[in-house]
Amino acid sequence: MPARRGAALRMSELVSVVIPCYNQGHFLAEAIESVLEQSCPHFEIVVVDDGSTDDTADVAGQYPGVRCIRQNNQGLAAARNAGLRESSGSYVVFLDADDRLLPNALELGVDCLRACPDCAFVFGQRRHIAADGSPLPTPEQPSVDADHYLGLLRTCFIGPPGAVLYRRSAVESVGGFNVTAPATADYEMYLAIARTCAIRGYDKVVVEWREHERNMSRDYGLMLSSGMSVLRSQWSHVRGEQARERAYQAGLQRLRRHYGEPLVVAVRQRFLTGEWKVALVGLKTLIRCYPKGFAKAICPNAYFAVVRGVERVRNTARCVRRRVLGQSTGSIAVSPDPLELPKPRAYGAVTLSWISEKAETVEVRVDAPDGPLFSRTGPLGSQKTGAWVRDGITFYLQDVSGGLPLTLANTLADIRVEVTVVPDTDGFGPY
Repeated sequence: MPARRGAALRMSELVSVVIPCYNQGHFLAEAIESVLEQSCPHFEIVVVDDGSTDDTADVAGQYPGVRCIRQNNQGLAAARNAGLRESSGSYVVFLDADDRLLPNALELGVDCLRACPDCAFVFGQRRHIAADGSPLPTPEQPSVDADHYLGLLRTCFIGPPGAVLYRRSAVESVGGFNVTAPATADYEMYLAIARTCAIRGYDKVVVEWREHERNMSRDYGLMLSSGMSVLRSQWSHVRGEQARERAYQAGLQRLRRHYGEPLVVAVRQRFLTGEWKVALVGLKTLIRCYPKGFAKAICPNAYFAVVRGVERVRNTARCVRRRVLGQSTGSIAVSPDPLELPKPRAYGAVTLSWISEKAETVEVRVDAPDGPLFSRTGPLGSQKTGAWVRDGITFYLQDVSGGLPLTLANTLADIRVEVTVVPDTDGFGPY
């Protein structure tokens, strides 16, 4: 009897690590070895060869005890589902073949789930590495401690799949990964579970996320289309709840900014190089997911002329409003003054801070010669940190936490910063 209880205990604590792989045999060995080095003693490794034409199966076969399942190419989500079916642990991690777990990743996840028996999954932090495994700068990762579903509507703050340890029952309860969301099935899984179950993050790095030329996240059209589809599928759960609706709209805007703006640049570059078919595919995605981006791509001069016209109307309205209310703008200090902008580099950030002698809402607007870049309102003393990027059409502000590599950096000496104080009067809130 004691032996049977011990065996049952080991099975209840078994962690299944599923590694889907499609033509990434050159990274697969590192992924497998990162699991074999785990401090947690009870795990199994299931590699799913999703129709690879390289040496994926041979690499997996070099490791005794590693199970390799082969199937015709069906996509990442289907490969994860196949690995789930073939595994037997009560806990599951889905590790991408080009990523690596840190040695205590499984142990930290299991301990966190033990401490939180009501949680469906837990997740740690990520660290960025280059194709050769060398360290890269890792953007700050947002922390969400309250309503995780609300936070996920705004942005997918959870790192790569390898950062997450699931209870098998939680994954099975939502039917596994959605095979119709090829690039963002993990995001949809997080939303589906967090909507009804508790989840928890912890402040420990557990996975290394590898940046290389074949990252799916560099396919901006696919990421934009798939991400928008996943987020729009949440509308029935969001509609009628004001906080969720605001978070939902913020999430749509972030996807358009994070993937739509780079797609605009890519489409224009494809046209310039004569790659018409690829450019047209991108335009179709922009029409469906980001109509403003479509206008920027096909006729940027006309688009920004309209934007400048709208901005002039708004400026006129502000002036009229101030005169009607009879209030002045007050004394403003911008720090630093004059604003010193960053030199070209792969990643960059600018922090704008502002103060006012009056207890009123402050509006910060950043303009470039071809149109407004950034407009944000906030309470006095608020700050915004972001990366200034030159995309070949206009400057735009990108959140550094997104971690998107900059493609065409440029000097930013022709940007001006304008800070105004808008009277915070009922019925006349800032734009």
